[in-house]
Amino acid sequence: MGLVWSSVFTSFTGLGINMFYSSKLIDYPVFKQIKDLSITLIIAIFVAFLMYKTTTLLPNVLNIVQIILASLVGIIVYIGINYLVKTSPLHQAIPLLKNRNL
Repeated sequence: MGLVWSSVFTSFTGLGINMFYSSKLIDYPVFKQIKDLSITLIIAIFVAFLMYKTTTLLPNVLNIVQIILASLVGIIVYIGINYLVKTSPLHQAIPLLKNRNL
């Protein structure tokens, strides 16, 4: 469990450093970055909680089945919520993917 928390700490430290230098180099204030990130973060926390509850509802099932089921629930709910929330990055990515020349 310590490895997981150290990874989370490292990720947020890197995020803070990147936000600081982005605010200086491209005039993108930290508070604006946090505001832009907050929607995605709230959705991700909700989906993580839902995935955790999915695994705890099935205590007598094989671990691999719990992981697969929780992952499927997480993916479907995350994409679904992002599709419904019109300000999510998903709505910015869809036109970019549609306009790609493959």
